[in-house]
Amino acid sequence: MARKYNPRKVNGSYSGTRPDGIPFAIKFAGYMDGTFITADYDEDQVTKHVGSQGDASFILNANAGASVTVMLIQGSPSNDELSKLVPNAKNDYLPVGALKFEDLNGRTVIKSSDAVIKKGAKVEFGKELTGREWVFDCGEAEIVVGGSVEL
Repeated sequence: MARKYNPRKVNGSYSGTRPDGIPFAIKFAGYMDGTFITADYDEDQVTKHVGSQGDASFILNANAGASVTVMLIQGSPSNDELSKLVPNAKNDYLPVGALKFEDLNGRTVIKSSDAVIKKGAKVEFGKELTGREWVFDCGEAEIVVGGSVEL
């Protein structure tokens, strides 16, 4: 059975209200070539404990925090918008928003209602086009690893 994948059908958004009351809504555009989104929980969801007699117990971890990384091309207009939302302790500025990525090729979804930019993207210039890596810290996330649609 053949499966279909088109990277243009991976949609992402980040929206919320800045601390000054101004709403923001970003639709990610201009993903970098290669891997352009990664998502992973901060901790294992289960920890195994084995007693001295070999009995195993499994402990569920309630921490659903996650990190989501988005790699955008240098010229993406999303970089301008994200730069306005980088936290700043000096100004007591901490924009929090809803982050969502959805693979319309299938059923994979990454979402969090309380995401912040962990730090501003590193800037690099060179002979080749470089990407801008944005890392989001999510207080609680849902990562659904789904399959793809059939042809």
